Amino acid sequence: MKRLFIAVLAVAALAACSKEEAVNIDRGEAIGFSAPFVDNATRAAIDPSYSGTKSLASFNVYGTVTGNANTINLFDGDPVTGSIGQAVWSCTEEQYWTPSCSYKFTAIADATSVAVDGYGMPTTITFNENTTAGGDLLLATATATTDADATPSQNPVAFTFNHLLSKVKFTFSKPEYKNTRYTYKITGIQFTNPYKQGVYNITNETWGSQDIRTSAIDFGVGEATITTTKLSVESNYARMLVPYNYTDLVVSFTIETLLDGSSLGTQTITKTLSANFEKGKAYNVAVTLGDNNLITFTVNELTGWYSETNISIP
Repeated sequence: MKRLFIAVLAVAALAACSKEEAVNIDRGEAIGFSAPFVDNATRAAIDPSYSGTKSLASFNVYGTVTGNANTINLFDGDPVTGSIGQAVWSCTEEQYWTPSCSYKFTAIADATSVAVDGYGMPTTITFNENTTAGGDLLLATATATTDADATPSQNPVAFTFNHLLSKVKFTFSKPEYKNTRYTYKITGIQFTNPYKQGVYNITNETWGSQDIRTSAIDFGVGEATITTTKLSVESNYARMLVPYNYTDLVVSFTIETLLDGSSLGTQTITKTLSANFEKGKAYNVAVTLGDNNLITFTVNELTGWYSETNISIP
């Protein structure tokens, strides 16, 4: 293969009363969490992100309540669970709205660990990517207030999650040859030297403290085949990477060429890739198989005639 191009988500108010009246204090409406929305859709075949082929079924919620100049921890990474179509998700820690207060909430899904401030609210998130199947990392925030009757500005609390990682897949394509007898099998699609761990600063919205991976990330189990009718094919897997401005990612894969279904040999391609992967963005590494290995013919020279030889007629 001579040419190859690679491009690179309360307490109820107390009613007024006289000394003769009985006072009833009822526990008011519970704080609920609605079905979360995960931003950024995808259509990759096998996708470890929640907007792909996985459904978000749980997350951890952190929260504070501020009233009368006091801020108090309310939720401390408590699990919230639910399913698609469920209007209100269930939290293991039940809390209630209080009159004339303000609330802050942070929701996180799939963090390896979370550091919190003195009020129990997350400050940094550590993520360590699973070496086999990959994983997603989601973050969402929300606020709410209550009036003097403990009526909340929103209930249930709605979260819109954003992806904190970068998603990468491969697409292989070939020119539209007139001869359809050739097919290609792509195997061993890998990245070497990506970061497997990073620390995300929620306040600064930046990644830092990356830890390099020593093993490669596999983008396919089995074969991705460009057939006579397919001009392109995607890698079997999309992978999640810690965002970073990479300058030394090593991309490798093997191409097997077949003619009428019989193998003519394999070629392993290894390239160094530079790419700035940003959080919440999906990337496609587009590999184009060049067409200048086409067998062609030309005439280099037409040799001259030898010198004339006389033929005598008797």
